[in-house]
Amino acid sequence: MIRRILVALDGSPRSPDVLAAACAIADAFEAELRIFQVLHVPVDIPPAGQTEQDDLEAREIARAQRELMQLAGDHPRIVVEPPVISDLAVWRPIVERADQTDIDLLVLGSHGYSYLERLLGTTAAQVANHSTCSVFIVRSPQAR
Repeated sequence: MIRRILVALDGSPRSPDVLAAACAIADAFEAELRIFQVLHVPVDIPPAGQTEQDDLEAREIARAQRELMQLAGDHPRIVVEPPVISDLAVWRPIVERADQTDIDLLVLGSHGYSYLERLLGTTAAQVANHSTCSVFIVRSPQAR
């Protein structure tokens, strides 16, 4: 039984398609739908590189929150969770969030492979490999 669905969105143009697929599943199962985004801060950007006036992290979180709220619209099943900033591999906070919130199904998008992703695995592949719940990966139209 699917009671809680977590959708990890990345702010890309394919996010509405990923959310639409998750909404269809949530509606079919009358499940709660939670959406969030992991903002990745590359480790090669030192904390000292930011100044108090920049407040980069707060601005990025606010921007991502606005985007999530806009995507959610007035859909009655959607709960918007706060975005997360991480310097870890993006898949780790996604899997951790699913474990912490008793999620039955994780939904996220796929994308094309870069050379590095072919060696290390995409975020979607890493989530599928490390998640303790079921994972639904929405393929982008270009990947078909």
